[in-house]
Amino acid sequence: MKLRLNEIIISFFAKSIHRINSGNVVLTINGVVFAKTSFAERSITVNLFETTPIKELRELVKLPLSVKEILSTFSKFKNLAEILKRNRASIIVKWKDKELFIIGEKAKPKLKHLLRTDAIEIKNIKDLLFLLKEIA
Repeated sequence: MKLRLNEIIISFFAKSIHRINSGNVVLTINGVVFAKTSFAERSITVNLFETTPIKELRELVKLPLSVKEILSTFSKFKNLAEILKRNRASIIVKWKDKELFIIGEKAKPKLKHLLRTDAIEIKNIKDLLFLLKEIA
């Protein structure tokens, strides 16, 4: 039941992306720019600049960092990516203006068989691993 509710919420979110044509949001925490989010037709680009709020949030909600927990979380992330793709929407995540990954329709993965989905494209594995190390 819980999984089905999550899918409904994610599907609603993915369909809502279609309604936003353009716009920008800058999130500043304690006077420091944490992230800039841009909205374009059927996509959201999140550009992260500061890792401290993510670390604090991770500690607050006990986000997983063990390999087993990360693999379990990846399957949920994969589900999100596939729902976005079905709904022709995408999320692009950047860190300090460098693209890290794309999920959803715009993903063009080179590691399709390794990730077992064509809805996730890792653009920069080195910087993605560095970001994960920063928030650990």
